[in-house]
Amino acid sequence: NNFSNNLTGNIGDNHFMSFDGENIINGRDGFDRMIFQGDFDYYAILPPSATGDSSTKIIDFVPNRDGTNFLFNIEEVEFNGIVYNLNDFLDNGSEINLPTEFAIYAPYPNPFNPTTSILFDIAKTEHVDLSVFNIKGEFIKSLQNESLDPGQYSIKWHGLNEMGHTVPSGIYIIKFTSNFTQKNRKVLFLK
Repeated sequence: NNFSNNLTGNIGDNHFMSFDGENIINGRDGFDRMIFQGDFDYYAILPPSATGDSSTKIIDFVPNRDGTNFLFNIEEVEFNGIVYNLNDFLDNGSEINLPTEFAIYAPYPNPFNPTTSILFDIAKTEHVDLSVFNIKGEFIKSLQNESLDPGQYSIKWHGLNEMGHTVPSGIYIIKFTSNFTQKNRKVLFLK
């Protein structure tokens, strides 16, 4: 399958640790806990009604940490050492943490080889163009060019141009353009 991990607990109580990638976790019977590395504010919790199946989907906004998890039969979630009852999130309508304003974060890692991640927040539905240019202002690659709903997004650039060839070492500009915002971020690609 396309998932990094597919874990099923035993009949008793289980504790599962999250890792980067996509994970399917089924606690089965017992009282089960999913453990995440970051603070609650850096995750989105989507109830089964939003996932299209019976899972609760938890998305980590920080790249290369906990990834995306599809939880089945999990009663508790732990964020950075603080334990919560999962039903408390699903019952009070606070399950979706959407950004309230635009933000684009520093690409990570930077310098990079072979991949860097560009994390950004969108507060309302808008068209987003995320493109890479060299230091001379010449177009290199389009990373994103479509309308996006509110949320936090992580886009990866693998140091390739539009033709799929590796670019030379050097400084590149990641240009973010939306209906209301234009921001640039510099990255250094090292071979």
